[in-house]
Amino acid sequence: MLDLGFQFENIFGNRTTLELKFQPRTRLPHDVNVLIGPNGYGKSQLLHQMVRDWISPSDEDETGFVEKPNLSQLVVISYSPFERFPVDLAGRKLQDQEAYRYFGLRGRTTPSDSSKRGRITLSHDYPKRNAAQSLIQCLADDRRLRSIRDWSRKVATMERVLRTAISFDFAAVEVTPRKRVESFYRETGLLDPLGFDVGKGADRQRFIPIGSDRIEELDDERLTAAVEPASGVTFFLDGQPIELSSGQRLFAYIVINILGAIRRNSLILVDEPELFLHPTLEIQFVDMLKTILSRFNSKALLATHSVVTVREIPSQCVHVFEKTDDNVVLKHPPFQTFGGDFQRISSYVFGDKAVSKPFESWIRAQLDELETADAVIAALGDDLNEELIVQIKAMERGQW
Repeated sequence: MLDLGFQFENIFGNRTTLELKFQPRTRLPHDVNVLIGPNGYGKSQLLHQMVRDWISPSDEDETGFVEKPNLSQLVVISYSPFERFPVDLAGRKLQDQEAYRYFGLRGRTTPSDSSKRGRITLSHDYPKRNAAQSLIQCLADDRRLRSIRDWSRKVATMERVLRTAISFDFAAVEVTPRKRVESFYRETGLLDPLGFDVGKGADRQRFIPIGSDRIEELDDERLTAAVEPASGVTFFLDGQPIELSSGQRLFAYIVINILGAIRRNSLILVDEPELFLHPTLEIQFVDMLKTILSRFNSKALLATHSVVTVREIPSQCVHVFEKTDDNVVLKHPPFQTFGGDFQRISSYVFGDKAVSKPFESWIRAQLDELETADAVIAALGDDLNEELIVQIKAMERGQW
């Protein structure tokens, strides 16, 4: 996939062009681009315009992709409760209903009248349903395309990535307990079809593990027909289901949904991936993206506030939103962000050196009271780190 140009209307109503740098100029990876800047500068608005142009292109509109992109699919990941991306292609004219996929907290209800479309609502059930269906899709893709050289092995990738954040033996989906465990396995001579029952009586739940060691044996079509999608994906350790934190759960949703949806020449749009993720999970998320994107000749665009994410991206792929009195301009950092310094990135993007920090106000009060930097440093002793010692001395000289 080559570079992409996209003209959008910024928050001032002016047209601005985003030049996505997906074609490597150096050996550094260019398959992920990032939009970053303070709140209210129009990052998410740009993603919405990109989606709108993809699913309803107009020859008369002066915004949109500069040239028709060589894409087979646009996938949107957004778990903000405030976003308003289209949830599907209902009522749209695209022949390929998989050309646009959305994963988030919104979805369409099942209508009582088959001639009508369901209402779009907000619910925590939609991510669970999407994850269960996406995990079965990973299994189906692995079975169908297993003979292709360098195939990504989606289920194995899911296990590898999620085990960096979750200790588990296998991921499983819930199926109706009326079905025998053996019915979800093909006739391959497998002696020990694996399934787990949790609870008893009317509360009994039956789970079928989906693991990379059982791709050949599991029947994805029967799983699809019998899955209880509202249960989501359940992770087991030592034969028992485990409880996930909110961050682990969101991380699992994102990873499984991207793996289930992605195909060759996809563009993945992710709005604020850092929501509910601690820095280590953010890094693992970017690592997962880079791994899977390269296998599918696909790219990703992230709208974020995270300097942790930006540190994983070359500066030519980092698009910083900067607001002037009457316009928004896009800039690349004038230094290399890949493997760069958090403070330097943050200062450039958010201008945080101009904002007084609470700890700096406290240090100034100590300087006023104790009169010299040496006295403050001596009084605080081992409570200081080297960076703060340098800063206290600079503050005394009026250089901070």
